[in-house]
Amino acid sequence: MSIAEKLPVRYRLAGRYLEGNEIVGYHLISSNGESLRCKKSDVEKLAERGLIDNCRLIEYNGVNYIKGVGIRISELPVMNLRTSMMDCAEGSRPQLTITKRIVNGNNVEGYVVVDQMDKSYRLSKEKVWQLARQKLISNAMAQLCGKQKILRGIGIELRNLPTVQVVAPR
Repeated sequence: MSIAEKLPVRYRLAGRYLEGNEIVGYHLISSNGESLRCKKSDVEKLAERGLIDNCRLIEYNGVNYIKGVGIRISELPVMNLRTSMMDCAEGSRPQLTITKRIVNGNNVEGYVVVDQMDKSYRLSKEKVWQLARQKLISNAMAQLCGKQKILRGIGIELRNLPTVQVVAPR
């Protein structure tokens, strides 16, 4: 078991779900790259326990509020409740950017992505494809060609990104 597997999972707010003008939930991304749709009450519990990096829970006059840390909740992308996809009409910008490829020999194993706070994450190729499919990656888009999943750079060529070599255990 690696040290990363022993650490508790941390989360980051990546979007919000609205019904009318009221926030009913939040889109979270975990430290292991998992994308989650959570009810507002669940996010309040996680924030109260200090497990969300970019927000905290405050109580004012007996009412709990989520307060952004380094972000504005009102500027989080609005996500579609039915599909968990970003509503493009909101004009929200993606949260993550691919900066490096993680390679093992000639095979791409994953990517290093950074968020708007310059925190980097090492994610699998599949996880990056899923995030790109949700339009949460600014410089890549996900495509399906038959059953093959393809990740294409937007404004960049992914193959020209710097690489991080993975050394396979012997």
